[in-house]
Amino acid sequence: HLNQNVNGTTSGIVQKITLPILAKYQQNKEELLERFGKLMRLLILFIAPISAILFFLAKDIIVLLWGDKWIDSVRIFQYLIIGTVFAPISQMSLSLLQVLKRTDIILKLELPKKISYCILIAIGFRFGVLGLAFVQIITNMIASLVNMYPTKNLLSYSYLKQLKDVFKYIFYSAIIGYIIWLIVP
Repeated sequence: HLNQNVNGTTSGIVQKITLPILAKYQQNKEELLERFGKLMRLLILFIAPISAILFFLAKDIIVLLWGDKWIDSVRIFQYLIIGTVFAPISQMSLSLLQVLKRTDIILKLELPKKISYCILIAIGFRFGVLGLAFVQIITNMIASLVNMYPTKNLLSYSYLKQLKDVFKYIFYSAIIGYIIWLIVP
């Protein structure tokens, strides 16, 4: 339930807030690119620390909420949290396509993603629930990378620049989460 709440919240935030903000700048691609980058960084700045804290304190959270009998679910929860970090990146890129009125591209992106998801789920299924949780990380990463591609072409916002903008916050958040994990008894 915790992972669903984080995922649902991030998707809701992305859709309800970023779409109207970006729509204001759809006629000016330079301004749209600047706003898109700022919103992406702000979203990751919000999501990554929460996810890092949930990841590093997963055992304590699970035991506190459901007791010791659920201790085996900690690794699954951690995998789901890692995957959740990438979901807003993917969602932001799709929102940008909606703002640019390029929903035709969204449809073209979905088919290869869905095919790869089916293959990965079939592989993950062979490794049980933990394998499926791990597959969620991979599918969210694939979705993010695939959905970033049109951004590169439509706004000249390169993969490298997008990844740089996002991963530094994820890295810093992981460090903060780790420090909190060291401090919390």
